[in-house]
Amino acid sequence: MPYLSALAEFRDGVRSLAREKKDPKEILSLSDDLRDNVLPELGVRLEDREGDRALVKLEDKETLLREKQEKLDVNNPFLFFRPLFYFLPHWFCFLMGGR
Repeated sequence: MPYLSALAEFRDGVRSLAREKKDPKEILSLSDDLRDNVLPELGVRLEDREGDRALVKLEDKETLLREKQEKLDVNNPFLFFRPLFYFLPHWFCFLMGGR
């Protein structure tokens, strides 16, 4: 697991450097992409800990990808209202005298 720890240290260094610069958003965006998209595909969870070093965990790839999808689904307002879109036409037909 030394390569994962080295990667986590690299990421911590990038985050520190970005915070000292005027516009760190691009570096942090790359770092977040690594954490959120690249590492889960490898079965690696990298957790930020405020004021502390990042935590590295090896986990099942499918579990990480499922959690990622669930997080995307929760943040998608269309999926939240999907049941409403299903029942709304039926309710409208009922109000109009249809079945």
